Amino acid sequence: MASQGLARHLFEVEKRRVARDDVFLRTTIRLPGSQEIPAEIINISRFGFMARMAAIVAQEASVDIRLPDGSERRARVAWALGNRIGAEFRPAMDAEEYRILFETLDNPEG
Repeated sequence: MASQGLARHLFEVEKRRVARDDVFLRTTIRLPGSQEIPAEIINISRFGFMARMAAIVAQEASVDIRLPDGSERRARVAWALGNRIGAEFRPAMDAEEYRILFETLDNPEG
């Protein structure tokens, strides 16, 4: 990525709708029609997440991320840089769904 492109990307990231919560969540991400790929979610919000993955994923790709309750949620890769991605949930989580997600993170036993 050219330095001008990286600067624009960083500027766009700073314009997010809401702050993301820092987390460390080991999970899997799946491209449609593909196997699950190990991933680590670094931050998350109702609208999206940033992850490190054991694969390179193209910008604009659709992915499914496995959440702590075992469900999957569709997301669109908004940016990709090496093995890191920023993705937007499609659709965004509602506030109650997000609250339950964090309860699950705080208490993984259920």
